[in-house]
Amino acid sequence: MVDAKESDEVKYCVGTNCSSGWKVLESTNPNNSVSAFNGWNQFPVSHEQAANLAQDINFRLKISPPSVDDRGMGWMTRFLTAVAFLAMGVVFSPETFGSKSDGQRPLAFLKLAHLLCFSTAWGAALWVTFIGGIIMFKNLPRHQFGNLQSKMFPAYFSLVGVCCAGSVAAFGYLHPWKTSSSAEKYQIGFILGAFAFNLSNLFFFTPMTIKMMKERHKIEREANIGEEVGWTKNQEVAKVNPKLAAMNKKFGMIHGLSSLANIMSFGCLAMHSWYLAAKIDL
Repeated sequence: MVDAKESDEVKYCVGTNCSSGWKVLESTNPNNSVSAFNGWNQFPVSHEQAANLAQDINFRLKISPPSVDDRGMGWMTRFLTAVAFLAMGVVFSPETFGSKSDGQRPLAFLKLAHLLCFSTAWGAALWVTFIGGIIMFKNLPRHQFGNLQSKMFPAYFSLVGVCCAGSVAAFGYLHPWKTSSSAEKYQIGFILGAFAFNLSNLFFFTPMTIKMMKERHKIEREANIGEEVGWTKNQEVAKVNPKLAAMNKKFGMIHGLSSLANIMSFGCLAMHSWYLAAKIDL
């Protein structure tokens, strides 16, 4: 057994000469099945298939898996591309070529900052709340789904919180409280509300939800459930397992509060989107 690979569970290569191409991985947990792995994709195989795959060179792809550095460079390339397009938009905008006075240029940049921050927060909230999360829940094993969400949600709430802060700062500068209209004051309140709901999720509800999720995962592993898709087995076992039923109740309460805060934040952003739509002259 050679070519050890680190992951959440230690896995090792079966057979010889597994340094490149197809690798056969077997978990140190005897309850788990053998899997074939080619650097990106992994799928179950029988022990006999695993032995054949590990020793028969005709089944090996002569391709080395992409390195972590390559994947990191891919993200960097996309980020720099987005920044380049943004810079081009600023450089070739009418404000840059002097169609507006010098005194109006800072205001144009503040409007741009507000729109970029708001649209990022709005798009992220829409995707995570109504699209991405639902797709993942319906297709991933529950424990994988929960572990992924525990990594994604802190980043999501941080992103939306920072964008709301930038948006309200720019909007507040463009519309000072003392001279702003009632409608503009309401908009400042809506964006501040979205910011506050995201902070409450980031620093209070989400950490508690993740902690309870891990405790429930432990109880579910003891009951040999959690690797299935959906809630069916959890509900069945909870009927005869008081410990799991009690944890479900605690988790449901704190998760419900977190979801409510997220929906309230989305509602605040939706109200501001309605205000902006009324201002656009198409």
